[in-house]
Amino acid sequence: MTISIAWIRTVGDYQELNVVSDSRLSGCGFRLDESKKISILPRGDAFFSFAGTTDIAFPLLHQVEQTISSYNQSMNRSMDLTKLKGHLLMVINSLVDKLDYGGLISSGDINHKEKDVKDIEFLFGGYSWKEKGFKVWLISYSMKEKTFLAHDMKDSSFENIIIAGDLKEVALEKLYEILRKNRSDSSIHNVSLDMEPFCAVVELLREKDPEKHTIGGAPQLIKVYPYMTAKVIGVVWEGKRTILGRKIFDYENTSCMIIDPDTYELVVPPYVKNSINEENFREEMEKSIIEDVIQQAIFEAENYEYTQEELEELLKDHEAEEQRKREEAEDWEEMRVFIEANEEMIRDEMAEEFKRQEVEEEIRQREAEKTLEFLREEEELDEMALKGVLNVFDE
Repeated sequence: MTISIAWIRTVGDYQELNVVSDSRLSGCGFRLDESKKISILPRGDAFFSFAGTTDIAFPLLHQVEQTISSYNQSMNRSMDLTKLKGHLLMVINSLVDKLDYGGLISSGDINHKEKDVKDIEFLFGGYSWKEKGFKVWLISYSMKEKTFLAHDMKDSSFENIIIAGDLKEVALEKLYEILRKNRSDSSIHNVSLDMEPFCAVVELLREKDPEKHTIGGAPQLIKVYPYMTAKVIGVVWEGKRTILGRKIFDYENTSCMIIDPDTYELVVPPYVKNSINEENFREEMEKSIIEDVIQQAIFEAENYEYTQEELEELLKDHEAEEQRKREEAEDWEEMRVFIEANEEMIRDEMAEEFKRQEVEEEIRQREAEKTLEFLREEEELDEMALKGVLNVFDE
């Protein structure tokens, strides 16, 4: 299972939608603590996360992503989230109805299907241009209705937070504990939330309680902004940078913002010199190559008798290889000196690139606002046309 929480974060007059999850997948006697559980949907303004039986939930998640990318009205965002929700429910229920157990049970054995899907839950949400606000739904199987249904966060006990997974009650208790510690009013029914839900998941993952063995790995985080854009936020976990649960390698440069779970500060990751430029990496690589050459030479020496001409040729090749290595080492040194001498220039170029991205983001936001205005005008024209038709009929 999992723990997945979506909430509306409020800081002053500003709001954004956040969703956090653990990173553990388990089953068939294994577990993987670096598994992606939250996805930004292809249209870019919404997310989808899952909890439950992986062998069924995972294919459903992939089909949801494919459904959106292949459906024009969904992909270009002219279909608002409130309508897209209904479409996704139809897709999910259609796929579940087609579950085939290969003759192990009859295809009409509803009880067996219900057993497999009853614990599967999805969180789906983003920014609705139609309602001009954030929308989130918990999609779960109804034993009464025999189908998956969507439950609006606004209709739940808490209007600004919704939770999926098998540790809902534990997560709520942890959230209450954090709120009591930091605020005079510990109720979350009306309180504006900041990063407390993220903090709750972080603390649950750090406890490593055997009774909470269904969750593990690093917390993964996605933010959806009011300008209809969703972004992945990296998390520093156990001293390593992680992106959606995976600990990225030291040489992987990323444009994702990184959050520190101890301070909750967002930082732009510094440029990391590629590992092939690092001395220790080159030494390890050269050692590995030399060991391979030595082993090959030993094998050939034991199984082959060289002529004098072949030995001379081998010596020439060895000398040529040594010369190549010296030249390569000089090139590496020259590059290192250049980087050190121009480090400030490189940082300035990176700063310029970030500024350029900010300008592009502002342009995209303005275009999104124009699109919204156009859609609103279209909707008003449609209403006027409909009223005109009705007036004709009335006459």
